[in-house]
Amino acid sequence: MTESEIDVGVIKLDIKSLKTYARFAFLVDQELFIRDILKAREYLNIYELVKYDELDLWLKRYKINHFKNQKVGDPIDIYVKELLSKFKLDLSYFVAVRSVVLTNTISHNEVDENAYITILDSSSILPNTSLAIMITPDTSLEEIKTLLTSSKYKELKEVYRERSNTFSWDEDTISNIKRDRKLYWLNKEPNKLGYIKLQSFLNEQGQDITPQGIKNAIKRYKYNLNLYHKHLTMHLDGTS
Repeated sequence: MTESEIDVGVIKLDIKSLKTYARFAFLVDQELFIRDILKAREYLNIYELVKYDELDLWLKRYKINHFKNQKVGDPIDIYVKELLSKFKLDLSYFVAVRSVVLTNTISHNEVDENAYITILDSSSILPNTSLAIMITPDTSLEEIKTLLTSSKYKELKEVYRERSNTFSWDEDTISNIKRDRKLYWLNKEPNKLGYIKLQSFLNEQGQDITPQGIKNAIKRYKYNLNLYHKHLTMHLDGTS
């Protein structure tokens, strides 16, 4: 099968809400959108559509195989984001548009009725890129709970981490952060205390720790401090 033989035809919409159905129908039936879907499949070498009910498994296998052989970004994700940008769509459309490219189908699994999650870029109103849940007056608490456990939320959370100035640490670092920070500053010049004095100081406060434990704590704090510095400078236009 060649690229030109993958005809879009009628994109299947299995969406319960008529309002949401209309929103997507008027998008996917645009001739310009249809042409760009065909171009996407040609560019991505998609010669056969994925069966809709096998999409999740297909994506897992695809990502494993892709990143096993390459370290560059996912070409499907990159192309879909370019389509979103072209049609002025926010990232809440990401999963739906990707599903069209790969399966020619959008179902209620890819769209949200009264609540959806998206990424808002920084602006005069929002100083930082934000991961936001958008709601309407009809949004229920259950819809929000469902959204927070959805695959769409997990995917956008990863995209958000890539685009925003966020960082995460392991549980051991978080649980000891106050103690480690205190040791870090008590060990800095000009008021530097030795490990034995630091141990005595902490023991007086009811904290049981060995000199080696203090050394490891300070080392861990310095390591994470430097790690975050490297991460931070990546988001400051190369400023070091």
